[in-house]
Amino acid sequence: MRAVWSAGKVYALGDAIDKDITPYAVVSVDSGLRVNYRSSSHAVNRTHRISVQVVGDTYREAAFAAEKADAAFLDHSLTVTGARTTPCRDETATDLQRDPDGGVLIYGLRTYTFLTNPA
Repeated sequence: MRAVWSAGKVYALGDAIDKDITPYAVVSVDSGLRVNYRSSSHAVNRTHRISVQVVGDTYREAAFAAEKADAAFLDHSLTVTGARTTPCRDETATDLQRDPDGGVLIYGLRTYTFLTNPA
């Protein structure tokens, strides 16, 4: 996502966030669930979820961050060492609302899924 938006606006889960600078996004990727089991109980593919938390002072800022997430992930294949990947697909629509932990901030969660299989 840093390729489509400045590095000072995109954080990995667990990184220190400068909450004074909005809008921003926090990105995380899970390790993947095994799918497409064969009769030998061996799974070939994994499905992964990318979660992007978008935050802004206003609805417009948070929506802008969500647009940047779409530009970074939607319909793009990611590079994963040792695997082929499918393009990222929408999993959830962005539901922007007041952040219950952030006081006046607007928050949304955008998720995408993709598959990996051994190269």
